[in-house]
Amino acid sequence: MIEFNISYDIEKDADNYLNTLYGKCQDRSINGLLKYGFVSPFLVKEIEKSQSKEDSKNQILKELNKWQNKNQIATQLNKDILFRLWDDKKETYIKMMEKFYNKSINWSKIDIFFTTLTKCPSNFKGKWFMVPIRLGFERQIAEICHKLFFFSFFENYYSYCEKKLDAKEINHIRRSLTVFLDNKPFSDIISVYDGGYQEERELRNFLWNEYSKNPDNFNFQDLLDKAIEQVKLDENLKK
Repeated sequence: MIEFNISYDIEKDADNYLNTLYGKCQDRSINGLLKYGFVSPFLVKEIEKSQSKEDSKNQILKELNKWQNKNQIATQLNKDILFRLWDDKKETYIKMMEKFYNKSINWSKIDIFFTTLTKCPSNFKGKWFMVPIRLGFERQIAEICHKLFFFSFFENYYSYCEKKLDAKEINHIRRSLTVFLDNKPFSDIISVYDGGYQEERELRNFLWNEYSKNPDNFNFQDLLDKAIEQVKLDENLKK
């Protein structure tokens, strides 16, 4: 059985702020940071005055230290309750994933870190991801389920997709697969509706319609092959 560890790591949370602030282009964007969370006006002012990424991180750490000191008991309670909630669901959910992907899951450990932003990065190779501490248990359980769903896809099918699609196209498939998390049996575990991205609506509908033709004899590899061809044809994904 997988060992799940849940904790708050201030350095990881600060890095999430920093990566969100600078983005892939490495140009600082306050609006990019504000998009993902509960950022105090004081921190925004301090970041705007900072002269480097290091200065920005130091200001973020100062603010997060204040938050951490104010919320030690709440954080521990959140950790304990989330652990119990997930412990009650994890075995059923993992079996659902194994059946869906037709692959066994043999991870030894998964680390789950709280973040005070709503943006929740993940690292498949490192087997860790983040969940939003400020959005409640329902959202946190949904985030855990989504991240594990993506991890299983990466482990079992990403290299296959790489031979046929570029990274952007694979990401469209990965994200569109969450249409299955919005429906039974996964929705028996996940109570937060995802809905997906507008540009991927046709792909999501395609995946669900193909599955619905013969759900009792569903084969993920067959569906994936059809999805690969559909991605190449979907004009909405080329914009």
